[in-house]
Amino acid sequence: EAPGSFPLGLAVTNTGSGTAHGVRGQVKLTPNLEFGQGEGAAIDFGEIPPGQRVERQLLIQAKKGGPYSVSLSVSGDGVNTHCEVEGDVVQPGLSITKTAPKARHQGQPIEYRIVVRSTGSGTAKGVVVRDPLPRGTEFVSATRGGAFTGGEVVWQLGDLPQGKQEEFGLVIRATAEGTVKNCATVEAAGIPPREACAETEVLFVPAMHISALDTEDPVEV
Repeated sequence: EAPGSFPLGLAVTNTGSGTAHGVRGQVKLTPNLEFGQGEGAAIDFGEIPPGQRVERQLLIQAKKGGPYSVSLSVSGDGVNTHCEVEGDVVQPGLSITKTAPKARHQGQPIEYRIVVRSTGSGTAKGVVVRDPLPRGTEFVSATRGGAFTGGEVVWQLGDLPQGKQEEFGLVIRATAEGTVKNCATVEAAGIPPREACAETEVLFVPAMHISALDTEDPVEV
């Protein structure tokens, strides 16, 4: 997904002693940027009296994160100049993985390991992980402050800097046999949700009843 848009301010100052007529600018962007809706590369600064400054603002759309540069070439009545600005588009990102045992018997605990990583070029803010419990299961425990409420476990992780990861655990118990598929999602400000799932086969435990029957000992005659 694109990291978003930002305003770009452009200004031209007439440092000469006469009015500059027909001043125009041409903007060039690096490939990871594009002009916002209704914007274009050609900028009309019009007439600029001596000592005056004319400003224009563009909306720039960042297609992906990373370094960028914007150059402005200005020409007009006796004017011919060029400038360039550089920056970096910060694009936070998140990943999530979830693992579980392949099989458990009915009534045994199912342990999950969940890992969330900040994979982007900036801090992921307000990170939240949600894990709704599947039908036919019950909550046992959660580490790292996971709170069970409304049928789901929620972890409030706060801000996650670039490259950092958080790891935590969840334990549930299946009350019936079959395949238990449990999914967790992670989301943060400006970052779409990411999902990870794990499956465990819950096996039936047969019930057995054992009884003993005592009979009279045989009597010899």
